[in-house]
Amino acid sequence: MSQSIDLTKFQPNEPSLCISYVFSNVRRQQVWDVMKEANLGFIERIDMVKMTGKDGKKFQRVFIHFKHWFRGPDSQCARTQFINDEMLKLYYNDKWYWQLRASKSEKPAAAPVGKSRVRLERSNDKQPSDNRPTLGDFIPPKTSSPASPTSSMASSPGGTRRHPYPGSHDWSPTSSPRSPKSSRVPPPIKTDLEQPPLPARKRAPASS
Repeated sequence: MSQSIDLTKFQPNEPSLCISYVFSNVRRQQVWDVMKEANLGFIERIDMVKMTGKDGKKFQRVFIHFKHWFRGPDSQCARTQFINDEMLKLYYNDKWYWQLRASKSEKPAAAPVGKSRVRLERSNDKQPSDNRPTLGDFIPPKTSSPASPTSSMASSPGGTRRHPYPGSHDWSPTSSPRSPKSSRVPPPIKTDLEQPPLPARKRAPASS
């Protein structure tokens, strides 16, 4: 039977709980969902530590930390039992359960971070080997096309001849059709509209 304890002497988030053994394939979200359904308190975070038993089998140890415990009668009763160092079974399936106890470890300020296996090392190879593929192996060589007699006068996409324009490599003031106009004055336009007089019209004789 649990001893009567004045819970006001404890912090609202005490105690944290510990599941000493869960399978290595159990995910944090699964533990979170089960603890949320148990409705013991407002969960702050869940820490999972990977461990190896004496038999060489891998397992995990889980620590549940609360922001505060709920004040309902069921949660306060369970809280009192945990403070009295009692073990409770938390069934997450019909036949499967986890053993819950109050954690005796000090709550860490942050969740433990697993050691990363990613690392960057400097290569000892100073020169690439001769049989190592290079970028040039994947680029096909360029084939030179025969020079066209009208290469300096390229054609436009429509097939019409392109005239040199200022700024092009083959432009010159004399070769461009748009060179400045000649200063020659065109001949004057003839304005003589005089025509020779028409011959006199003969009148028909008057009838008698």
